[in-house]
Amino acid sequence: MYAKHGAEGASYKPKTALPTQQKTTTRRSSSSGSSGSGSTGSGMGIDWAAYYQSLSDQAGAAADAAYENNMARISDMYNRVAGNIGSNYDSTVGRLNAAKNKAMKDVNADAERSLRQAYINSELTKKGLNQRLSAMDYNGGATEATMAELANQYSRSRGGINTTRNSNIADLNENYADNLANALQAYNNAMNNLEMQRIQMETAAENARANGLASGDFGGMTMDSGYIAALQSALQNQSAYQYDPSQATNDYI
Repeated sequence: MYAKHGAEGASYKPKTALPTQQKTTTRRSSSSGSSGSGSTGSGMGIDWAAYYQSLSDQAGAAADAAYENNMARISDMYNRVAGNIGSNYDSTVGRLNAAKNKAMKDVNADAERSLRQAYINSELTKKGLNQRLSAMDYNGGATEATMAELANQYSRSRGGINTTRNSNIADLNENYADNLANALQAYNNAMNNLEMQRIQMETAAENARANGLASGDFGGMTMDSGYIAALQSALQNQSAYQYDPSQATNDYI
């Protein structure tokens, strides 16, 4: 993105007036005769070197002033676009965190429901077994071996539920880390693209000053067109996460 050298630089008109003319006079000749070669005359001399130096100084001053204005404008544009890039990234991270936290609550709630169901199944099974034994006039209750087996079933059910929960949490964290990394990469890409735009515009401004041009048409800065799409993709991937439901395996008998 380089400077367009338009009419402003090409048709520059100096404010300096032409240099003062210097008058020179020759003395009258002492020779006799009405048409002597020493007759009075005058000539006009212009200090062209000083004139052109003045033009050069004015053009340089104008170019310097334009350069300072251009650099300030470039800095303002950069800060504005960089701020937009940063705010979009911060918003995305906040939404990723919210989606992850919600999914984490869902995973834990699912596991807690299954654990409660496993407990209920175990208690109902023991109660039902004792009732059936009583109905058969067996007053001794369930044997120690039977009760131990029921306890083992309950323990295995709890273990399976917690294993599923831990696996879901690990998958959720991995999914979140991937999406966060993709969002950060998109941010870095957008900032690198913006930095390249700034370098190009600053180089154009420096070239204009070096050439004595009071130019300021260097275009504008824009956000990387793929940046927002990349952030949205990360959010969609996070929102699409689904956990594996847990289940109580010690069914009520």
